[in-house]
Amino acid sequence: MNPRHHASLKDRRAAARTRRAHSGRARGRFAALWVLTFVGFAALIFRAASLQIAPSPKLQEANEEARAQRLAEVKIPAERGSIFDRNGVELAMSVPATTIIADARAVADPAGVANLLAPILQKDPAVLSGQLSSGKWFVYLARQVDAATAAQVEALRVAQKWDFISTVDEARRFNPSGNELALSLLGRTDIDGNGVSGLEKQYQDTLDGTDGEVVSERGTRNRTIPGGQQQVFAATPGTSLVLSIDRGLQYETEKILKRVVDEQQAKGASVVVMNYRTGEILANANVVRDDGAPARESADNRAVTSTFEPGSINKTLTFSGVLNDGLATPDQERLISARIGSYEMDFTDEGRSADQVMTPTEILRVSSNNGTVTWAQDLGKERLWSYFDKFGLGKKTSLQFPGESAGTLLSLNKWDDVSFRTMSYGLGLSVTPMQMLSAYNAIANNGVRVPERYVLGTQGAGGVFVPAPVAAGTRVVSDSSAAGMTQMLSTVVADGTGKKAQVAGYTVAGKTGTAWKALEGGGYGYPGARKLVVSFVGYLPNADPGLSMIVVIDEPANQNASGGSTAAPVFSEIASFAVRQLRLPPDADAATPTSNKERVRSQPQKVESAAALPVLGPPAPASTTTTTAPKATTTTAKATTTTTAPKAPTTIAPTSTVKATTTTVRSTTTVAP
Repeated sequence: MNPRHHASLKDRRAAARTRRAHSGRARGRFAALWVLTFVGFAALIFRAASLQIAPSPKLQEANEEARAQRLAEVKIPAERGSIFDRNGVELAMSVPATTIIADARAVADPAGVANLLAPILQKDPAVLSGQLSSGKWFVYLARQVDAATAAQVEALRVAQKWDFISTVDEARRFNPSGNELALSLLGRTDIDGNGVSGLEKQYQDTLDGTDGEVVSERGTRNRTIPGGQQQVFAATPGTSLVLSIDRGLQYETEKILKRVVDEQQAKGASVVVMNYRTGEILANANVVRDDGAPARESADNRAVTSTFEPGSINKTLTFSGVLNDGLATPDQERLISARIGSYEMDFTDEGRSADQVMTPTEILRVSSNNGTVTWAQDLGKERLWSYFDKFGLGKKTSLQFPGESAGTLLSLNKWDDVSFRTMSYGLGLSVTPMQMLSAYNAIANNGVRVPERYVLGTQGAGGVFVPAPVAAGTRVVSDSSAAGMTQMLSTVVADGTGKKAQVAGYTVAGKTGTAWKALEGGGYGYPGARKLVVSFVGYLPNADPGLSMIVVIDEPANQNASGGSTAAPVFSEIASFAVRQLRLPPDADAATPTSNKERVRSQPQKVESAAALPVLGPPAPASTTTTTAPKATTTTAKATTTTTAPKAPTTIAPTSTVKATTTTVRSTTTVAP
């Protein structure tokens, strides 16, 4: 073989082996690259999947933020419940109102827009300009305007082609019978529809309801994305209250009280009318007078928030204990000293200088301080304090009304001989008018004191009336003791200091009270410069259901004013209306009043029914271009829908009227007529 040929063959074989080696390595590199590529893609897919399943907190937060920017939440305001009187007449309701809003981001000339809007909205142009320059996407320009103002703004918006001005529907609280009727009782709401006083505040959770909302996806310019996500959460309307108040009686009581306060030039007055058998409050009026201005309904429910020294009307509670403990009978005679002395003070009856034999009935009829002290000393401190406590003095009533006062009743260990004696006839302690009327109710109701109440029940959106729970009464004195007290109090009105409280055709039992007001620094001032509180508490004992009332007049200008001359006639006038309004049949054996025939007419007068009272219809809603208020605002008012009047609960007609007695007996240092 040719050597050269052999060498060439060897080279070719070596080259082939080299090519095969290189080819194998290439295929290996390609396979490795493929595997790495596959692993890389797999890792990416796994990572993406893991982020979808369990994203990192930062990424999750970013996703939520982006999603939130696409979602818009619009509040659906809940309808606030109404407040009805006992006959289904609306005393407070919510009505539609228009609110002017703006998107300040789109306002090119804030000052120019403000100058055009200011005269219509009656706002400072500088304030409006500041709002329109805020750069906020939702700005309130004017809340709950009337229809005329809304129409002017809408006309200007159209003329100026302002797409940044729009309106939202809200609701404002409205009192159909006028803003003052029962103001101190009903209370007020703020501009957002939240109760801030009175029953509106006390029953805020009941009346308020729960707002709903609409959640939807939005694109550019805050427009809804067609086919995007949308969820609707419906609002739950509030529950309405049904009160024990009779609107016709409430209206008449306030009217009479305003006139009397103006005539007496008094600082104020309070009247509460109740059904003493059920504790239902039928009228609750509070009137105040500022110097140089006519009397007006107070925003403060002074019948439960303000206190006064009761004076002689407290003697009834003392003698209730005396009779109940068997210490005396109404006609038991006893010698009453003209002067009762002690180390610290002498007690005397004004106008009486000699000792006199008197019965408990006569002591109440002429309102003798010394007669009351004499029997109270037999009763003793512990027993007298116990009876005051059972009658409800020194503690709040069952009403739980905002701002209610408990009054003042010293603890027993703080009673000395002087305070023991003065408190027996109503000085040295303080009560609210509601507390004292509640105490008299126990006597009128055969010795059982029933819880007071303003609310008969509630009514939901379906119109179903749900009665409020009624707590059981508490016995304070026996029924025989209560009957004895009623006999004594009837004498006070028939032939005592309470004559002017008589009501034609009805028996009245009651007591008058006249007390000096304590000065801030102590004491009661000098004769001719003292300030008085005069009162009368009474009831109609023969009527069923029962009628009771307290009249308290604060600081009448006349220094000779008394419970009998000033407060008792008010009782008579209001009670005379109440028996007609509530259709109470007259007593078969009631004596005809003789002391005030000209003032209290025996002929029935026209009854001013609730339907005859002035009713102010709710204003018509403005017809303007309306957009829905976004949830970004936290002060969206409640929306209103038509409220169905509740089925009126059975009317409970009060029956008995109490005559107040004017006290004429005074101690040497204090007066408790």
